[in-house]
Amino acid sequence: MIQTYSDKNFRRVNIFVHLFLFIFVAVPAHCKPENPGESLRLAYQQILNLQLINGKNTLFQLSAEDKEQAFFHYLDNLSEIIELLLNENQANYKKYRDNEKARIQKLEELSSDDPYKLYVISEIKLQWAFVKLKFDDALSAGWSIKQAYRLARENMEKFPGFTPNYKTQGTLNLLIGAVPHKYQWLLDLFGLKGSIDEGIQLLSQVEEKNNLFSLEASILKCLAGVYILQDKSLVQSFSEVYATFPDNLLVKFAYAAVSFKSNQSEKALKIIRESEKMAQDYARIHYLDYLKAKILLQKKSYTLAAYYFDRFISGYKGDNNIKDAWFQLFLCYWLNNRQEKARKMYEIAKVEGAPVSTADKYAGRLLKNNEFPHVQIMQIRLATDGGYYDLAEALINSLSASRLDTHKNKTELVYRKARLLHLQGKLPEASQQYRKTIGMTQKEPWYFAPSAALQLGHIYIKQKNYALADKYFQTVLNFRNHPYKQSLDQQARSAIQRLNGLGD
Repeated sequence: MIQTYSDKNFRRVNIFVHLFLFIFVAVPAHCKPENPGESLRLAYQQILNLQLINGKNTLFQLSAEDKEQAFFHYLDNLSEIIELLLNENQANYKKYRDNEKARIQKLEELSSDDPYKLYVISEIKLQWAFVKLKFDDALSAGWSIKQAYRLARENMEKFPGFTPNYKTQGTLNLLIGAVPHKYQWLLDLFGLKGSIDEGIQLLSQVEEKNNLFSLEASILKCLAGVYILQDKSLVQSFSEVYATFPDNLLVKFAYAAVSFKSNQSEKALKIIRESEKMAQDYARIHYLDYLKAKILLQKKSYTLAAYYFDRFISGYKGDNNIKDAWFQLFLCYWLNNRQEKARKMYEIAKVEGAPVSTADKYAGRLLKNNEFPHVQIMQIRLATDGGYYDLAEALINSLSASRLDTHKNKTELVYRKARLLHLQGKLPEASQQYRKTIGMTQKEPWYFAPSAALQLGHIYIKQKNYALADKYFQTVLNFRNHPYKQSLDQQARSAIQRLNGLGD
């Protein structure tokens, strides 16, 4: 397949977006919430709990009358979408893709006075757009997103008091707001407008109504807050959702992901282990193997981590995080002083997998440059990221800067000290080390300085020093050619946008 410039733009799906798209399609809306019928409610519950085979069987056994309802077509579509997102099976994609048109034709037969008509059609188009992105059908995906956007706005204008509209509009705002600034022209071309803050506000309106859509709104808000805005306080509020739905695999998946992202890996590991004990009739989420392996690597459980990375690589048939998984497998041996095995994994990682996720791209850069990480600095980084602060502190105390042979390693050690101090709540000391990191980096193409500037911005927001916060967020944008340019700039722009709101 020849990939156009537009194809490459549309295919930029990082880990936040991967999780976000999965969660979005996995918590459906009733088309007749007040009385969907017992069998439809059962199918809904099974699919919502990721019991996909059971859900499909229940749908198959429904009466002819039930199969005429819009809710049936929604659930029938939903079960296929989740399966495709989980497994990325090319044969099933070819098998299912014509079903989108058939379902929309059925839905178009509904009365125009039914607020669910355009609502469900727009969501089905949006869900299929996500799947098309996964399978490199980018131009078709772009057109589907444009149609979904238009239909959602039309339904909002026609039925302004219809609660599901706010959920869809909030979702679209988050997705559009997450697109990197350099591709704004593409959004303008398609006439798509939205922002992360507006998306969160719309979802908050749904969440506060304490209705059928509140769970979905809570999950989406937490993902956006943690992955884009770095607001880790939302993880604590989401713990209440987790306590309310202890047997829901989707909720466990989301809670484990945001806990890991928020430097609470031990909590994430506990949730993953709970998920593994669930019955065999639940869908297999291969990403949980990848997540578990990364946590075990943070804990220095190298042999067990290697086992789960290998299980993810052999079990998952998609592209996301495969290159990074091979690189992480290399780390399992490199950090465990098994250099011969490590170098073998390193060479495999060079040729296996594609630069799909942000992690894949970063691993690809290191592999291309034949960079082998400093063992102790990498161990410090992993332990800090996982929230294993005592381990990280012990590793820092055992390492002297005078023993480091390159300026890059010396700079990274300062940055790692800053990150640990920040996460321990020692803000004055962390700020000092962040500023030192920026000074040491100068014009080098490393991500330590822009990341340090971003964290300084967040510290000054917390201290209500908005002028300095803005200064450091702007500083992030001034750094060029570092490996996390796209994601760090995105976070800085979102923070600047929120600062402008505080000043209104």
